Amino acid sequence: MSVKTASKSVILQKELQDNNPISYPTWTRNSNWLAMPTLADTEQQINLLLAVFDVSGGNNVSFSCSGNYTVDWGDGTSNNYSASTTASHQYSFSNANLTTTSETYKQAMIVITPQSGQNITVFNMTLKPASFTANGMPMNYLDIQVVAPNMTASGFTIVSNIAPSSSTTCYPLLEHANIQKVNSNANIALGFTGCRNLYQVDFGSSVSISSLSLFFSNCSNLIAVNGLKAGSNNNGIQTFENCYNLVVAPSIGNFSNITNSTASMYSGCSRLREFPKDWGNFSANTGGNFSNLFNSCYELVTAPYMIFPTGNNWGGSSMFGNCYNLKNVPLYNFARCNANANMFQNCYSLEEFPALDLSISVDTSAMFSGCYNLKKLPALNIPLTTTTTNMFNNCGSLVDMPKITTGTALTNTASMFSNCNSMISTVSFNTVNVTSAQSMFSGCRSLLSIPDNQYNLANNLNFSGMFASCQGLINAPMLTTTAATNTSTMFNGNSNMLSVPLYDLNGVTNATSMFQNCSALKSIPAFDMSTAVTLTNMFSGCNALQEIPAMTMNSSAVYTTIFNNSNAISRNRMSGINATVSMASQNLSATELNEIYTNLSASGAGKTITVTGNWGTATDTPSIATAKGWTVTG
Repeated sequence: MSVKTASKSVILQKELQDNNPISYPTWTRNSNWLAMPTLADTEQQINLLLAVFDVSGGNNVSFSCSGNYTVDWGDGTSNNYSASTTASHQYSFSNANLTTTSETYKQAMIVITPQSGQNITVFNMTLKPASFTANGMPMNYLDIQVVAPNMTASGFTIVSNIAPSSSTTCYPLLEHANIQKVNSNANIALGFTGCRNLYQVDFGSSVSISSLSLFFSNCSNLIAVNGLKAGSNNNGIQTFENCYNLVVAPSIGNFSNITNSTASMYSGCSRLREFPKDWGNFSANTGGNFSNLFNSCYELVTAPYMIFPTGNNWGGSSMFGNCYNLKNVPLYNFARCNANANMFQNCYSLEEFPALDLSISVDTSAMFSGCYNLKKLPALNIPLTTTTTNMFNNCGSLVDMPKITTGTALTNTASMFSNCNSMISTVSFNTVNVTSAQSMFSGCRSLLSIPDNQYNLANNLNFSGMFASCQGLINAPMLTTTAATNTSTMFNGNSNMLSVPLYDLNGVTNATSMFQNCSALKSIPAFDMSTAVTLTNMFSGCNALQEIPAMTMNSSAVYTTIFNNSNAISRNRMSGINATVSMASQNLSATELNEIYTNLSASGAGKTITVTGNWGTATDTPSIATAKGWTVTG
């Protein structure tokens, strides 16, 4: 647990004490603006309030309608247009017909009406003047009102772009939109993506949205959406993503129409706290993707109740990831949830968790990673899970490992319990097909013991860092290591470890730092090191180690600083050393040094053995080594 992370969590929790009322922001229309007219739903009129600035070459607007229509530009000019013809206009700040305000801009109220005998069936706001080539054509609308009862299906198109190009538009000043009336069969296409100044949108009773995907994404000031309805076969992908100021999730009429993916629907809504009663019934959803649904909703304290699909599989990866203040999770029906990776990652305030059905989940990696206040977990049944990597990483308050049921599908437990520094005991679960247990218990400094052979790791290749920094571990557990190829840093930093069993290391190629800084370790068994080629720092810092038993070494092994700061070694019976090696500052007598020289490989040309600082160098016989071509230093 880093200080930086802990401090952030403490600050957030302090700000969100239960007795602090929720602040509900509201939007007030600028009193300096021209008033929008009061229109009956039977009328046909579109009003666009425009800001006109004192600039040259800007102040452009462009759109089209069907059928034939008339535009009063609000600056003393008006034009008639045939159906589907693009209407474009450029304003001059010096025009005396514009309305002066106390703001830095003047105003024009653009009024669009159908010509005699015509109906407004289509309104497309996304167009640009043909001569305008700059990226992100800015339309400086402040407020819009649409009353078009004869609008056809998908007849209203508004497209804003957070990353605009030469062919797109954006609305940087738009604060409010009132889509008052369109045909009951009409669906609004696309949406307000990237309207960062948008505060409120009001929809009339007959208005529905054909696709909620990205509709309000990156509307960072949005605080209210009223009358929102979902058209049929809808989705919620990134609908409100990064709407930072949204405190209450907008009510969505026809919620059951959201039958496809809701990935990242509220991701980044950092102030989101509450949900309406008619929200959250996803039982008709067949899209199968709820990933990142509330990711980075920092102020969310209680997860909303949701009804999930029961007839098809769905994924919930990172659903509540980075919800720093989440404390309460209801008993969801997760029976068809098959992916839970990162689901509650960095939910710092979560202390306990309900018994959810994870029986078909295939991925629980990092599910609770970073939940450092998590104290209690129910039994977890994950028989189909293939990976539990980082599942409980940095769960610093977890004392007792929950009962876990896994199956033969599990292949990766890397860092599963790393940095669970309060955990004192372990439980058995099926690890028969695990091939990587890298750092599985790394940093579990309160772990005192692990029963011998508690985990069947007969197929495990990677033991790297498995028990590193387990300072409380007194005796290394017996493990089946017949398939091991990597034991680097396996026990690195275990300063209180006294004993190690005889592991089968025939097949290990990398033993780098395997016992580095095991400062209480006095002896080791005679491991078979015939396949190990990297032994850098293997016994570095083992300053209580007294004897290295007879071990046959690989002729290609590298010994860089293998015995660095291992000052108590008084005998070393390794044989076959065939690379430069240092045994400096140890406790070797002349007899023991001569034994080492004898056991060196016969091809010593270009290789050096350093024995400086050993008391036996006064009477040893370095010619034993130099006769083989070795250089003896010290």
